[in-house]
Amino acid sequence: MSGSRKKVAVIGAGVSGLSTAVILAESIALGRAADAVDITIFADKFSPETCSDGAAGLIKTVLVQGTDPTKVTRWMKATADWLFHQARSPSASEKGIFICPTFDCCDEEIKDPGWATCVRGFRHLTDQEREEISPLAKTGFFYLTAIVEGCLYLPWLTKRFKALGGHLVKRTIHDFSELSREFDVVVNCSGLRARWLCNDSNMVPIRGQVLRVHAPWVKHVIDFNTVQGFTYVIPNTDVVVIGGTIQDGNWSEQVDPVDRKSILDRTAALLPSLENAKIVSEWTGLRPRRLNGVRLEKEDIRTKHGKTLPVVHNYGHAGAGLTLHWGCARDAASLVLESLFPSGSCQLAPQEHFEKSRL
Repeated sequence: MSGSRKKVAVIGAGVSGLSTAVILAESIALGRAADAVDITIFADKFSPETCSDGAAGLIKTVLVQGTDPTKVTRWMKATADWLFHQARSPSASEKGIFICPTFDCCDEEIKDPGWATCVRGFRHLTDQEREEISPLAKTGFFYLTAIVEGCLYLPWLTKRFKALGGHLVKRTIHDFSELSREFDVVVNCSGLRARWLCNDSNMVPIRGQVLRVHAPWVKHVIDFNTVQGFTYVIPNTDVVVIGGTIQDGNWSEQVDPVDRKSILDRTAALLPSLENAKIVSEWTGLRPRRLNGVRLEKEDIRTKHGKTLPVVHNYGHAGAGLTLHWGCARDAASLVLESLFPSGSCQLAPQEHFEKSRL
């Protein structure tokens, strides 16, 4: 161990890394062990430069094939419950969290999704409602779900982490051995970078492109899924996010004018009032997909220095990083605490602690 104070390194400052660090720090503080543990986040990018910052923020599980559906539902429920509670808090606007009515359609006949129990007021659309979304829609649902704007939520998580005594270091970690002499446990929330850090060839990008437009009259989500991809209209606080693209294996982070035209045409067809909406900004991001599903587990790694280093992996969330972040972070933080305090003297803070605290 690294002396009297135990030290934890978190790799990655997207929503997975920040939420894991916050839950871990809150749990340690609640267990009165804050003076015994230091937590440091290492990342090459911090907000507003992460993939989480640019996401539209709709809480709905997408693109996580290969992951146990039972786990996905459990992680989403924990996240949704947290966000529904936070949407009622006095600091909801600072965190970028609010609840939005959602019309969700598909051009195929599909069963009710497993995550239907995670949202509120889930029901099937009437024939008229479905027809008004698109004559091509064969299945349609309505529900209330949370929207969390990463560009606001990540700065809030960062502020909370620093208030709990956490440290931030801008540095790219290329090998776990770089941290083994100083740190007792490492949390790997490196996202797509895990392809090299863990030699995980299952990590591939799914390129996404969105536009943010000025359309203050739009107050609800429209999400239309087809066999070719999906088209969505998602209100945020000051803009409406329209998209999108699902481009497996595309590493480009440049805005593509062909994709721009496609998005504008598709969203205007879905909601004609958007046809003349002014473009505020454009963004592209690489969703960190893992072909065999989200990796959330503890691994003991033998480093170059001969030390066995406990590493808790929490990556590969594809397009559901924000949707699953709180549930996954709780599981990852629990694994860290088991490594730091095998006697059980400091345990994961219950969800009620976060809901009752005026965070």
